[in-house]
Amino acid sequence: MDRRAYIEDPSKLLDLVEWALRELRGQRDDPELCAKERQLREVRRAIEKLETARTTVPDDLRKLKMDLLLATEEKKSIEDRIAALTSGLLVLARGEKLPRNGRKVQKVTTSSPRPIVANAPASTKQKKKAPKAAAKAPLPGQLLLFGEEEASLDE
Repeated sequence: MDRRAYIEDPSKLLDLVEWALRELRGQRDDPELCAKERQLREVRRAIEKLETARTTVPDDLRKLKMDLLLATEEKKSIEDRIAALTSGLLVLARGEKLPRNGRKVQKVTTSSPRPIVANAPASTKQKKKAPKAAAKAPLPGQLLLFGEEEASLDE
């Protein structure tokens, strides 16, 4: 599709972004992948109990743990792609340019559940102790997001 079509009808671009996020979320939330994560947690607990009891951990159990770790790494990769997409959208929403030369967009993070004004100037990034003024309603044209660990358009 010609890029001009996105300028003439921004809903087409929004549809594309929505489709990409829906696809990524679908992959991330795949029941089989979620089941492997639960299995990994249980295998880790079993290994920890055996080690606490000073019992030899069977090689098959360690191999299963490694296999499950590899399988669940895909979820981390998907989450990284979602974060890159949503962080990139936030950068663009602030009116900034995306980094070039292979550099990745940094995730917008916060250490506590407080609002983040998406198009605030880069110099007003969230600090460890944000003033209470940061919790005010956004100004017209600003995007207000909430999150504990990572603020993104994903939620």
